Amino acid sequence: LVPSVCKLPTSTKKTYKVAHCLPFLIDCSNHAPTNRLKELLFSYKGTEFEPHLWITEQDFSKKDEMPINYSQYSVERASKDLLENFRKEEIKVFYGGWGHAFYDQACVIAKQIEEQEIDVVIFHEAFSVNLILARLLKVPCKLFMEHGIFSYQEGVDGVIVSHQGQLDRMES
Repeated sequence: LVPSVCKLPTSTKKTYKVAHCLPFLIDCSNHAPTNRLKELLFSYKGTEFEPHLWITEQDFSKKDEMPINYSQYSVERASKDLLENFRKEEIKVFYGGWGHAFYDQACVIAKQIEEQEIDVVIFHEAFSVNLILARLLKVPCKLFMEHGIFSYQEGVDGVIVSHQGQLDRMES
């Protein structure tokens, strides 16, 4: 999929930097999007792709806004084993843009992504920050990865679907 929809640099580059952008990280055995993400991130070893992970911490209640009922940040919620495995596999993890406004948050993350010279960005799910990032970023390839509910996203070069039924719906 990537070579057919993306215009990746064909220079003497030996590795392509791939960023996965997701709203939060949940580490539990029955959370399908996180399991799919782990499979992807850990499958890059020995390939020409260098994985990066951006966690926007979007769409959860922040402690300063909701002191009684707030969500933990991903770094607190995810297991230490998972975070340690990311470190061992040399997967760079970024937590960025904690601004309250989605646009401001997206601008901070876009700057980080461009500073890392990312070649491919994969947006996991259609959260506001991801949608804004898709429009802001100037990278060779932007993909949207659906996790069960397909939604066409403007500003991306292609869509990664989870099963044949989603692909059939896209084609009709």
